This record gives sequence, structure tokens and C-alpha cells, in this order.
Amino acid sequence: MIKNTNLLFLLLFATVLNCGSQSKKNQNFYGWYYAPKSDISIDLLPPNIYKLKETKAMDFDNFIEYELSSGTFKKVNNELSLTENKTGKLMSLFISNDEILVVKNVKKLKPKDKLVVGMKYYNNGNKKFQGRWENYKKEHSWQYWDENGNEKYYINFKNGIPIDTVLPRKNKNS
Repeated sequence: MIKNTNLLFLLLFATVLNCGSQSKKNQNFYGWYYAPKSDISIDLLPPNIYKLKETKAMDFDNFIEYELSSGTFKKVNNELSLTENKTGKLMSLFISNDEILVVKNVKKLKPKDKLVVGMKYYNNGNKKFQGRWENYKKEHSWQYWDENGNEKYYINFKNGIPIDTVLPRKNKNS
């Protein structure tokens, strides 16, 4: 990978900041969200399907996922409303922003628990970005793709602040 210039870093930093400020009406919530203080995660998948899961680690490389609930979701004002397929039971999450959801009423989670996005998808199902959080701040390397699934760049974060941007290495045949 090749490190870019400061100008490109500033442009990408401005793009990342702008992503959080987009209109709530046009936000896409498709992605994998997890609760850092528990083993619970939720997939929000096109077309508005959710899967609530619990993950149990067997060892460092092996784990088992249990589906706790599945159904559909929709955005209503500043909430995501989840309707369970089997029972019709409603659950809900407050929308803090397009990367953090706050529990209002979700199985196995306490009200006000936060879920952070670990992976985001475009409407077509391709990955948009993925990364890790620590103490509710972005950390380490976050990878970004375009809508066609092509790698765009990485942004390295420390304590929630972008510290540099890395472009993918170009193919010699390109």
C-alpha cells in the first residue's frame, strides 16, 4: 500500500465527516452493529430485514452464533422499529447517528445500551466500510469500498480521530 499526500488525507477526512452529517431521510442503516459490552449484534440487511444474534466464543478463532430473533425493520422518525417474524413483537432502537444506535427495547440488551456499526453496506448489499471501535470511538484501520465492491482506501484512527489515509496498491496491469 502507498501512503498518500496530506491533501488527499484532508479530502478523505472531509468526506468521512460529511458522511455523518447527511440527511436522516436519506440514511441507509444496512450493516452489522454490535454492542461492545455484550455478545449481542444485529444485522440490518436489504431489503429492511434484521437478524438479532448472540455470539459465544469457543476460543480465539472459533465461535458459535445463535439467532435470537429475525424479522423486518423500518425507520419511524428517529427510531428503527423492528417487528419479529414469529411473534409480531416490536422492538426499537433510537438513531443516534448512522453509525451508533441506542437501545430502547431489544431482547437481551438494556435500555440505553449502544450498538456501533462494525460493517456498513450499500443498498445493493456490497460492503461500504468496516472497522473496530474502542470506548465508542473508531480505532485502528477502517477499510472503505465503492458501490461496485472495489477497494477505495483505508483510514487509520486513534481515539476516534483519523491519523492517516492509505490508498490500495494499483495493479501493474491497470
